[in-house]
Amino acid sequence: MQPDFVLDVANGSADLSRHLTESLRTLAAAAPDPEFRRLVEQVLGGDLGVRALARTDAFAAFLDSFATDDIARMQSLSPEELEQLAAKHRTGR
Repeated sequence: MQPDFVLDVANGSADLSRHLTESLRTLAAAAPDPEFRRLVEQVLGGDLGVRALARTDAFAAFLDSFATDDIARMQSLSPEELEQLAAKHRTGR
């Protein structure tokens, strides 16, 4: 089901709004926090804006969970692996 409204951050674009809606649904499905899922449902229902969601503690905690995993992974890499990763990102390959 697609919303009949355009999300507040979509700049009037129905296509962008549909993409953001699907992205939010994907994030909510992956989120272990019921508060985050509830807030996403409020956004999808038109009761809360995306910007307001982004300012919540639940959203920050959701993002922190990814950053924590990435930091731990980066700390486990050898200097050589870090250099290979940096080179990959510099060249785009």
